[in-house]
Amino acid sequence: MPLHLLQKKSWNVYSPANIERVKRDEARARDQAAEQEKHDLRREADDRLSLLQQQSKGQSRSLKRKLPGEDDTDRDIRLALGNTSAATSKEEQDHASLVGANSHISLIPSPEKRSRVDQEQRKDPYTVYLSDAVGGRDRPKDAWYMSVQPEQEKWGDENPRKQERELTRLNANDPLAAMKRGVKALRENERQRQEWMRERERDLAEVEEMGRRERHDRKRKKMAEHDGNDIESLEDFNLDEGYTRPESTGQHRERKGEHRHRDHHGHHHHHRHRHRRRHRDHQAVDEEHGQRKGHGSKPEER
Repeated sequence: MPLHLLQKKSWNVYSPANIERVKRDEARARDQAAEQEKHDLRREADDRLSLLQQQSKGQSRSLKRKLPGEDDTDRDIRLALGNTSAATSKEEQDHASLVGANSHISLIPSPEKRSRVDQEQRKDPYTVYLSDAVGGRDRPKDAWYMSVQPEQEKWGDENPRKQERELTRLNANDPLAAMKRGVKALRENERQRQEWMRERERDLAEVEEMGRRERHDRKRKKMAEHDGNDIESLEDFNLDEGYTRPESTGQHRERKGEHRHRDHHGHHHHHRHRHRRRHRDHQAVDEEHGQRKGHGSKPEER
């Protein structure tokens, strides 16, 4: 489309009006996104605040709420024990001794540290800790998933392949071992190449031997045929006529063709010789006739 017509189209993206409209739309979209983000943050903060308020109310009520399988009497006893332990700890803190364990006078009284056994005994029996799930004080030093058992065979012996795997892992990361593997691979390739060359030479020797045997067999066959022909030729030998060996069909045809060629050549030569002889005879007759005319004209002149 020509450019002077494109400027008059309403959908021209390069027109100033469309450019301004795009800028306004982008600014409006940014404002809406910022407003939406603020709204989301405000709603999230309100949700967290309401959750914290519900948790604080639930903690104060959970102390007075009956536990599963507990009646009203057990609940009252539990609450009374909790209040008594809180009061006792406060009283012990107030009436702490001014003399410490090292016979030092402390102007600021501090409660004596009780032993771990006493602290465990004074725990609330209704409070459950994660450490109690694995046995509490009676739990082993390390859990079963924290101890690594050595690899063993079926009958309790250590796996002998473990050392092999460890040695393989060390060799895989050792540059000297990599160099040794490379040298070993080169030697193996050289050995295979030499073996291939030996096989190739052996094959060539076998081929040459087969060719030599074939040539020897052909030579022996020709000699045997020649000896057979000599033996057969004695049958055609005659003391009076000499050696008359019958010709083969091919030789007879060749001999016949040669005689035919010679006969044709002789006939052509004889015909040419006869033509020359006739020509010489005609010349002699003409000369004799001319001489006779000469002798006959001389007496007339006289």
